[in-house]
Amino acid sequence: MTAETTIPADAAATTLRAGLKQPRQERSEATLKAMLAAGRTLINEAGSLTGFSLADLVRAASTSVGAFYARFPDKETFCALVLEDTLAELRAELDYSLATDPTWNAGPAAAICGRIVGFYVGLFRRHRGLFAAYMRHSPAQNPLWQPIREANRRILDAMVPRLASHVAAGRFTGPDNETRIAVQLVISALTSIVLHAPSGLALDDPRLEQRLTAMLYCYLSSPAAGDA
Repeated sequence: MTAETTIPADAAATTLRAGLKQPRQERSEATLKAMLAAGRTLINEAGSLTGFSLADLVRAASTSVGAFYARFPDKETFCALVLEDTLAELRAELDYSLATDPTWNAGPAAAICGRIVGFYVGLFRRHRGLFAAYMRHSPAQNPLWQPIREANRRILDAMVPRLASHVAAGRFTGPDNETRIAVQLVISALTSIVLHAPSGLALDDPRLEQRLTAMLYCYLSSPAAGDA
């Protein structure tokens, strides 16, 4: 794994964590992890940041309201850390894939397209409620969006050059930028499915990954491409 593609798993949550009271012992850290895990589950199930109560959270985490307020000033700060913790975990998963799966560097382009689409389809399926909750809760300029934008930028920075290097020579004047746009179209399609559930597309459709992979590959390839 190269330096430019390695980001510590907890890097995305550093800013928020720094502003919170830090656990003084292992038991306190375990309580924090339990709260974050419970919060992620509740947000995913509700599809909303307001669809669960603090009582629901502490009950699911087997802790207390006092323990919550000992660490968090309010529910919004807690929900923001749940998001950042989730994004850090996703980035760590991608780093592992980049380091262990030779397809990311060796290609061919169709296989890299499959890896990219598989990554995004997988994360939207696992965290559909959480992503929908933040997208519905906050306007695009809200600071809560910043972790999503930054995490996606870093993910694209790691993925795009690997695919762009396999795009047929001369297909685009700026293959990196064009590849980034194409991948963003895949992300936009998945976002639309999560938020609006358009007819003819479903997140759990077993054909979805294949269809999006074909769309991405066809956009970036040319009829004369061999390995593409």
